[in-house]
Amino acid sequence: RTGVGSAALILVALIGGLAGTIWQARVAEQRFSDARKLANYLLFPLYDSVRVLPGSLPVRADMAGQALVYLDRLASARSNNSALRLELAQGYLRLGSILESPAGGGDSLGNTGKALEADNKALSLLDTLSGRDEEVRRQRADAYLQLGTVLNSRNRPDEGLANLHRAVAMFDALAAARPRDAARQVDAGRAYVALIDVLSGRGGGFVE
Repeated sequence: RTGVGSAALILVALIGGLAGTIWQARVAEQRFSDARKLANYLLFPLYDSVRVLPGSLPVRADMAGQALVYLDRLASARSNNSALRLELAQGYLRLGSILESPAGGGDSLGNTGKALEADNKALSLLDTLSGRDEEVRRQRADAYLQLGTVLNSRNRPDEGLANLHRAVAMFDALAAARPRDAARQVDAGRAYVALIDVLSGRGGGFVE
């Protein structure tokens, strides 16, 4: 009887421990999911809504900072989920475009250092994904495009041009694969415009 009672107590303890572990795992998964949704919400619909409000720059700067914290936490999880890594890369690229100060001003936070960090993080994530996936290839081309622009802004024109040339070649290949896809043609055109802007800037502008 003593042996049976001890075995029963051990079994109850094991079941209780397993239940606790499962519960903790579910809580952790839920928190991870919440952080993922919040990062996307801050960077996409909420940011777009706040951007049009007068005097919103300090609020947008805080939103970008909080989004970066969430993205970094999610990326540190080192998930093997390809969809998550692609989503994180898209988040970093969006953050990079928000932080970058484009030529001629514009509605951005104007922090090229942070923009460069975000773009590089995006590219690091994309490099872990299959190069055969069309969306991954498009996002990687976008990463090179943003890197090229921001590097040029930070007085690193040679590195900037190298990345812009990569972006043009990649967008060209994507456009050639789908010649009737207007979005692909627009992407390629956007890359060429960025490259021309940098080249014309180095030459002192266009002369007719």
